[in-house]
Amino acid sequence: MLINGTKVTWDTITRDQLKYLSSNMNLPDSAIAQEFDITISRVRHKRKKFKLTMMDLIHEKFENEDERLFNLLNESTQDWFLDNTNIDLLSKAITKYIFRDGPIEDLHAKKGITQEDMKELNIFMVNRIAGLLKYAMDGRWTKLMLALSVFSMGTSEWYPAEPATEEIEIAYKLATEFGMGGK
Repeated sequence: MLINGTKVTWDTITRDQLKYLSSNMNLPDSAIAQEFDITISRVRHKRKKFKLTMMDLIHEKFENEDERLFNLLNESTQDWFLDNTNIDLLSKAITKYIFRDGPIEDLHAKKGITQEDMKELNIFMVNRIAGLLKYAMDGRWTKLMLALSVFSMGTSEWYPAEPATEEIEIAYKLATEFGMGGK
């Protein structure tokens, strides 16, 4: 296929070229798949890999075309996040994300961890996270940093952190698709 005078195959297509086909030429995934003689799922996979899903494109356009408005929205979101009245909601959401929806759920089902034990673990996690958030929201950065350096003792042999953001991106897309706000 020729894109702006350049012969392109599916294996060599760049992010900008795929963006041109889907955004500028408004070709649906089915038309792109047909043009390259591949499946629609391969098109969707590459669009996801290149961060060219519909939500990515809307976000990118919003961020690029109205930077002032985007920055205002981001600051407003930061203000909401740092509001002490949101500690309960944030602590529970973070606990669910990093703990409850993880391997503990399988252990709960397979190893017979009781509902009471799960409740105790959830309360422990929520309260610990709430404490960290409280210090961050109150701007007590030095205390938080020093406490975390003590808490990190004995973790040098652990595997290095690998930020897991895929589920956050999925949740963001779901929230924006369904018009959910931070309330």
